[in-house]
Amino acid sequence: GADLKAMEAERTLMLAGISHDLRTPITRIQLALEMIGGDFDTALKEQVLNNLAEVENGLKQCLDFARDTTDEPKQLADLNDLATLCAASYAAHGQAVTLDLCEDAQAFIRPFAIERLLKNLLNNAFKYAKKDIAIVTGRDHNQLYLSVLDRGPGIAQAEIDNLRRPFARATKARSGAAGYGLGLAIVDKIVEAHQARIEFLQREGGGLEVRVSFEN
Repeated sequence: GADLKAMEAERTLMLAGISHDLRTPITRIQLALEMIGGDFDTALKEQVLNNLAEVENGLKQCLDFARDTTDEPKQLADLNDLATLCAASYAAHGQAVTLDLCEDAQAFIRPFAIERLLKNLLNNAFKYAKKDIAIVTGRDHNQLYLSVLDRGPGIAQAEIDNLRRPFARATKARSGAAGYGLGLAIVDKIVEAHQARIEFLQREGGGLEVRVSFEN
């Protein structure tokens, strides 16, 4: 009841505080390492920097998870515009995303939250599938949906509920990813804040479709 919600809110606030405080010393260490030259082992420096980047990515996930999605007001926005901007952002880093967009994809949403949702789904797709990633918007029985598709190894249905819990990770085909396993937990929070529905659909020919459907 109310006590559990208060405990969860307190724990989330503490998580955000710790994550925020840790980012400053990590940045200092990264800058100090970048400045080291001379006989310092370059391969070792790269390894340490990569490990720090992994920790920093995890801390960003913690802050994202702790964020109150409902603070952002809903507004009429175009999912196609969000999809196009996200695809362009990934393309700028050499990660190709195909777009398959329907004619009318306007919905009352929290645009920044949906952008975070989309990026978390894309990050998952790139971790596990590497290529053949697509963003799709469409209508099913006149209900608007936003999907991220991949041609990766897929995921066992039994694993999906586990992955949606905070700090959970895939243990089989989709294991070995960096971060704290908060990606789908963040997605779930945003889906819930929109009274939307999320489905994990195995694709014919292999791969996964993660579909978020919005109420009209």
